[in-house]
Amino acid sequence: MKQKVALALSVVLAVLGGVAALAQADLSAAYGETQAGEAGGDGLAAASVLHITGASFVPESSATVFLADGNGAVAVTGSSGRYMHAPVLLPDGAQVSGLTFYYYDNQNSDTMTARLIRNNDPGIGFRTVLAEASSPVGVAGYSSAYGSVGPTPIVIDNARYNYEIEVSWTVGSSNLKLTSIKVFYTTP
Repeated sequence: MKQKVALALSVVLAVLGGVAALAQADLSAAYGETQAGEAGGDGLAAASVLHITGASFVPESSATVFLADGNGAVAVTGSSGRYMHAPVLLPDGAQVSGLTFYYYDNQNSDTMTARLIRNNDPGIGFRTVLAEASSPVGVAGYSSAYGSVGPTPIVIDNARYNYEIEVSWTVGSSNLKLTSIKVFYTTP
C-alpha cells in the first residue's frame, strides 16, 4: 500500500512540475519576450542578445598571462599580450546595433576596452572596429559601458567577413576584470 501511495504521489508531482514549466514558458510569451532566433508575434524582427561570459575569452598569444575567477570573470595579469578574444557567431542578415561591456575596475588610472571587430574588411588581414566601450578612469567597482555601431545597425555577412570581440587592458592587473559582453541584434 505504501508503494502505491508513493508511486501515485510521484506521478502527481511530475505532472505538477510539467504544468509549472508550461506556465512559466507561457509567461514569457505573455510579456512579449522572445528568445534568440524567434520572430516577434507581430511579424517584425525579433530583438535578441548574444551573451559572452568573460571566461569564454581566449588569450591572444602564449605570452598572455591571465586568470579567471569563480564567477566567470577574467583578468590579464601579465605585462605583455594584454588582449583576449571571443568569436561573435550570429546568423547571416542579423543587424547588430551595439554591445555592452560588463567589467570590474578597481585600478584607478588604468582601463579596459572592448571592441566589436569585423575581420577581412576590405581584404584578408584587415579589420574594422565597429563598436567600442571602455571602463572609465577613476571610477571603481562593477559597472558597464555601452558602445553603438553608429546611427545604423551593421548587417552580418558571414560569407565575406568574420566577427569577434577583442578586449584590451592598459596594464595587467587582477583589479581589472572582464565579466561579460552582450551583443544586441535583430534577426530579419
